[in-house]
Amino acid sequence: MTDLRRLLKVEPLGRSQHLLFNLLEFRFFASSERGKALFFGNPRVLMPLITIPYILAAEIVYFRGRHFWVKMGMQKVGVLVLSARHGAVYVDTLAVSPSYRRLGIGLRMLRWIEGVCRQMGEEWLEIATLKTNVPALRLYMGFGFCVFAEKKRSVILRKKVTIQ
Repeated sequence: MTDLRRLLKVEPLGRSQHLLFNLLEFRFFASSERGKALFFGNPRVLMPLITIPYILAAEIVYFRGRHFWVKMGMQKVGVLVLSARHGAVYVDTLAVSPSYRRLGIGLRMLRWIEGVCRQMGEEWLEIATLKTNVPALRLYMGFGFCVFAEKKRSVILRKKVTIQ
């Protein structure tokens, strides 16, 4: 069997691709944990009312972040949004397509982000997730993240990056 992770490429998002990016991001998160990875509840019921405001909010919130596609050949299998905040690289978004989960793509994305963090000379890497998103928590904790702060429904995780 081919190692799919070797076929992955991380590419910056083109200027005209934001709408497609936001739609894919929404779809990836809506498919996570039976819709529980979205902060507003059941996507099937709320989808028509929430999709457009969600996409607009994502554009506003992540405006300054760097957006990336994670591709396998021509297929988009993941999305990333990174930003620099308070001496750390912050992962605003990390999502893998439901069809490609549990293949090591998320781990590969985290390794790539850690490399970016080193190149920038930042010593901290931060990411937030919902407390109910157990697969994401398992991935992040397995990669060396520790709980930095807790909120009512989410946690912020932090990892020290050794600069070589």
